[in-house]
Amino acid sequence: TSLIGGDTQMAESIAKAFSPTSGVVNALSFLSAVILLSNDGESPNPTKSKSDLIFDTFDFQESGDMSLDEITILLLSVCRACNVICGTGGDPSDETMEQFALVMYQSSGKEITQFIDRKEFGSWIAEWVGTDNVD
Repeated sequence: TSLIGGDTQMAESIAKAFSPTSGVVNALSFLSAVILLSNDGESPNPTKSKSDLIFDTFDFQESGDMSLDEITILLLSVCRACNVICGTGGDPSDETMEQFALVMYQSSGKEITQFIDRKEFGSWIAEWVGTDNVD
């Protein structure tokens, strides 16, 4: 509960929302939800701190950059988390999330065979959510 400011009710709501009806919990979506709902404390830029933490969570090889497939998995998991948090249900399609990843690549001037680094990811997220402070 410390990640969400000690809010026990919020912690219980998150756990309940991700309770498996099929017997399977998508751990990456669950982690995404915890990050999105976490209390940033003294962070002057919560968008940056959360985008950095999400990037680091999905940077499985700890290389500091991600491929198109890795970015697609990240976006799919974060969107699933948002759907659970908002109670909208339904999962986004892999194809839709790949299209979002391609938009990120295009706006970063990258070819699909290249990698997106943490700063490029953070800049895209900041632009997408409408903040301008990514450093």
